[in-house]
Amino acid sequence: MKKAQGLSLNFMAIAGLVLIAVLVVTLILTGVLGDISPFFKEQTECKARGGTCSEFQECEKNDGTSVFGLGCPSTRDSALKEYCCIKD
Repeated sequence: MKKAQGLSLNFMAIAGLVLIAVLVVTLILTGVLGDISPFFKEQTECKARGGTCSEFQECEKNDGTSVFGLGCPSTRDSALKEYCCIKD
C-alpha cells in the first residue's frame, strides 16, 4: 500500500475556514467593518465601549485610564488625533 503524500482535502478546507474566521474577527476588532456595516460601526465606537474621545495628553492626565487609537473620528492632522479614553 502506498502512504498518502501531502495534505488531505479535508485538512485544507478546515484550514481555509479557520483563516476566514480569523480574518473576520480581526476586521471586527479593528473597527474596519464599521465602514461597511452600521451595526459594526455602533459596536466599535468609543461611546459603546464606555469611553470618551479626547486628545492623548488629556487621557494621560487621568490615572487609571486606558487609551485606544480606534473608535474616535480621525482627522488628517495627526497632532489633532483623538483617542478613546476608558477609565479602568
